[in-house]
Amino acid sequence: MKRTFKILSVLIAALLLVLLLSRINIDKLLVTLNLPFNLVLTLLLLQALTFLIISHQWHYLIGVSKYRVPFAKIVDITLLATLVESITPSVKAGGEGVRAYMFSKDLNIVFDKTTSIILMQKSLSFLTFLIFFALSLYSSNLTGVDINIHFIYLPIIAVIIFGAFFFGYKRFNKVKKFVSKIINNIKTLKSKKTLLYLLSSNTIMWLLYPVKVSLIVNHFGLDIGFLQIAIITFLSYGVSMLPTTPGSVGTFEGAMILGFLSLGATIEIATVLAIATRFFTFYVVVIVSAIYALFKKINESKLLFGGV
Repeated sequence: MKRTFKILSVLIAALLLVLLLSRINIDKLLVTLNLPFNLVLTLLLLQALTFLIISHQWHYLIGVSKYRVPFAKIVDITLLATLVESITPSVKAGGEGVRAYMFSKDLNIVFDKTTSIILMQKSLSFLTFLIFFALSLYSSNLTGVDINIHFIYLPIIAVIIFGAFFFGYKRFNKVKKFVSKIINNIKTLKSKKTLLYLLSSNTIMWLLYPVKVSLIVNHFGLDIGFLQIAIITFLSYGVSMLPTTPGSVGTFEGAMILGFLSLGATIEIATVLAIATRFFTFYVVVIVSAIYALFKKINESKLLFGGV
């Protein structure tokens, strides 16, 4: 059933993209993709800032847990985990297994403490996004944005609730002790200072995404306000969190294209906005992470064979 759902989701996303791309004037698309250097540099710097905020959150939580770790090591782990989560259709959870393994192996953090740190960071990040997503969903009709994703989320929410209940009921005795350890560890992290830091840094981090999109929109001189841009951005990210394609490739672009089309953008401009946004917020991260992982592997091989 799960496999069938994933296959259907991929086929639907692919069909939507094919239908949208069939309406594109390729010549116009290639012309509009030529972005100025200062815009490209600004977008790259903003994405680097996003990455550093996330890395600092991990560094902060590990420090609160009484472990001393160099920030450079956290950046190393974050890059490798980001590469894995970018190629797995798991609501950005694919890299958490790598992160948990490296926290335990490389940083000597006990596993239940590692799990608590990851749950704390992910839950606060997701909660912050969920607030933005809910506000965007509520405000979409008021601002003229029309993506029509409501029908997707109702059955998925029902499946998640049922699955959580079924999993918890069937395995309650096995996980009770482990969960109690995690809860106790989270309580030690859950100070007002920590919560305020995570909520504020996550708010800044998530708001950077519509800021990046607005810079691209302004470049093309479109008369679209920041609120509408933010709504399209958060709804598109909400759709992309469905575990369909690796890295949610296609679902994000399709949703963003539909959003800008509903506000009067041409199909070429809407496609460029989606492609450029995806490139600077996803593909750049994947490319940098992959290059870093490759060079790290090469250096490890040189050390293994004595530099020969």
